[in-house]
Amino acid sequence: MPKLFYDDANAAVREAIESNEGYKATAAGLYPTMKPESAYAKLKAKCEGREHLQFDEVIHICRINRAADPLYFLCDELSHDRPATKAPADRAAELITTFNANALALQRLGAQIERIAPDLLKASKAAA
Repeated sequence: MPKLFYDDANAAVREAIESNEGYKATAAGLYPTMKPESAYAKLKAKCEGREHLQFDEVIHICRINRAADPLYFLCDELSHDRPATKAPADRAAELITTFNANALALQRLGAQIERIAPDLLKASKAAA
């Protein structure tokens, strides 16, 4: 459950981490090429404000922790409504609809290519 208020942007990031995966797991996902201790220290320094988090790091933190606290903080600061989270089934339905539409478009393109240049289609199938 997201908090009603955050003191600052770093507090929102800390809340996302502390109420979900924790610093060690988040640091490992955020900096996979670093030693775990170094990644942890780097993340802690950034969350405490001694170093700056980049925007893409904040997004990755939200993904790892399945949390939107930084987004909610931003919405509050800019006087926007907080967004509702999409249900996984709704998101899957959207993706399936998009996939099916694109598959149909590809079938139509293939049919057009076959009508316009049947030799080209045969040559591409032979090369594959």
